Amino acid sequence: MIADLPTSLFKYFGPDRLDAISNQLLRFTPLGDFNDPFEGRPEITSLTTNDEAISIFDEIASEELKNIYDKMPKSFKETTSYTEFLSVARAEIQIEKQGILNTAQSFTPLISNLINGKLDEILGVLCFSEVPDGLLMWAHYGSSHTGFALEFDSSHSYFHQQISSEDEFRQLRRVSYKEARPSTNLAAMSATDLFLVKSGHWAYEREWRMMRPLVDATKSLDKKPYPVHLYLYPAQTLKSIIIGARATCETIKHIQKIATENSDYSHIRLKKIVPDASHFHLNIVDIDM
Repeated sequence: MIADLPTSLFKYFGPDRLDAISNQLLRFTPLGDFNDPFEGRPEITSLTTNDEAISIFDEIASEELKNIYDKMPKSFKETTSYTEFLSVARAEIQIEKQGILNTAQSFTPLISNLINGKLDEILGVLCFSEVPDGLLMWAHYGSSHTGFALEFDSSHSYFHQQISSEDEFRQLRRVSYKEARPSTNLAAMSATDLFLVKSGHWAYEREWRMMRPLVDATKSLDKKPYPVHLYLYPAQTLKSIIIGARATCETIKHIQKIATENSDYSHIRLKKIVPDASHFHLNIVDIDM
């Protein structure tokens, strides 16, 4: 278990997402469909370092030159040894090498875009917050306080499904907030750089996330520009439902009805946000099911 993982994590919804409770479905969203245009878009400065590129080039060139020499006529090989041939060929290649490498590195923006597009096709991200009473969280993700938030048990096995110690996905990971955008060559880019770094502007979210292949979705809806991929979660992962301060009576009744009619939800608590009378603070109080 992750040492600093909070016991509870929270997911905010608008009132139009009552299916998250009634059908126990959560959306894993491609990074390209997030509200942050820098999400999953670190700066890829080059494909690799110049030294690594030269090393790879030399290795490929040596193999190719050997193949070329082996296919030479017998008469040529009788008068020119492989060592002599290699010396001359490498001298010619050396003249063109840097130009070839520069051309290869010039494809970096194209390859970066291709990687982003492919990741958006195959990978979805589920986001949580450490805080249930964030003013901005309720405003931005709880439809101006008219929606609800779900409290999840972060220790449940559903959130720890990694298949090996090297598996970067299928488990909860903390987001890091930095002032500088990740910037390095593609070969040195880490999973953290790609998926878990956001601008310090977003630090109020105190976000954790879980990533899964979109092919694993329980249900998919064909929408533009990105399909919606929904995943079934166990009822036992849910600890409470917190209703927003401006939720309508209709929304509250719908949530109470879903919670009471589903026997799998008998363990959960129903709560509501109440703005504090004296301070810029949101209080969370229990209400009747």
